[in-house]
Amino acid sequence: MKVGKNFLKKLTGFIIAAVFFAGCLCMGFAAEAGYSPKYWYDKDGIFHEQHNSHHYAKDERGRLSRQVEVVMHYWYDREGNKHEIITSSERTSEHTISAALSAKSRIRYWYDEKGIFHKEYTFFTPRGDKDTELVWYDKDGKQYGKEYGYVVINGQTLYRESVTTYDAKGWRHINIFWIYPDKSRRDKHIWFDDKGERHEEWK
Repeated sequence: MKVGKNFLKKLTGFIIAAVFFAGCLCMGFAAEAGYSPKYWYDKDGIFHEQHNSHHYAKDERGRLSRQVEVVMHYWYDREGNKHEIITSSERTSEHTISAALSAKSRIRYWYDEKGIFHKEYTFFTPRGDKDTELVWYDKDGKQYGKEYGYVVINGQTLYRESVTTYDAKGWRHINIFWIYPDKSRRDKHIWFDDKGERHEEWK
């Protein structure tokens, strides 16, 4: 009987903690949704990006207690090293991720002959099929991209390509297509209007 009561207490405590944690996550995601990343080049042509978000800080007892704004500032030197400066009301930390370390994670950063900054990510499916994602930023900070290769969706290995462009109004467009094992194809168009609202349509 005593064991049953202890189990019930533990179960009740677990449920309360889980509900509290879920609520914190939801509030955190809602807070982060209001921020847009910033991209720019400095006077020396070095690319920077900044991401603002909110995270929950812990009190002296180790419990989640209050929201803290966190500013994550990254910049990339011409040797392909990534530099991080993470600032909050509690502390500031600085780190450098070397190009060699990034390469181990199949990530590469570089500037082309025009000074445009690029990121390249390489992924592999469980059976070894390759997927490559390229991202680059123009001098106005607009983000372009291209992805091509194989991905696994619902247990199926599909070939996918996507391209990110901008129209004359400055709206961002992402066009994606997938080729299924039976050679059928699906296309999707995603775009963001002048208010940043997301729209999509299947073709």
